[in-house]
Amino acid sequence: MPSPALPCRELSAQLCDSLRSARARLLRRTGIARRRHVLELRLDWGLNLGELLQRSSGEVTGLDSDRNAVRVAAQFVKSARVHHVHARAQRLPFTDKQFDLVFTQFGFLWFEESE
Repeated sequence: MPSPALPCRELSAQLCDSLRSARARLLRRTGIARRRHVLELRLDWGLNLGELLQRSSGEVTGLDSDRNAVRVAAQFVKSARVHHVHARAQRLPFTDKQFDLVFTQFGFLWFEESE
């Protein structure tokens, strides 16, 4: 069962689909095909993880402060190249320069001051 923090999956999928071409252009401009370590902030349902994995040449880490979002995303996207992390974006549990691309689609809509 989704947590109250997760929006409706159908709505999330529609929003994700509506941004597909803009997201593709943006990711091409970032040179995602050459990126070896990609971080996605705010997983939501994990709808972008597969695309990030397919477009990049390395590993993708999805991070969310909601444990349920991490669990749900892990159910939808299973790959040895994908890592699911429960943590807050304001206190990243990674070393400096660990990622060569950081992506968020709707993350800033959901971050709270207290996060």
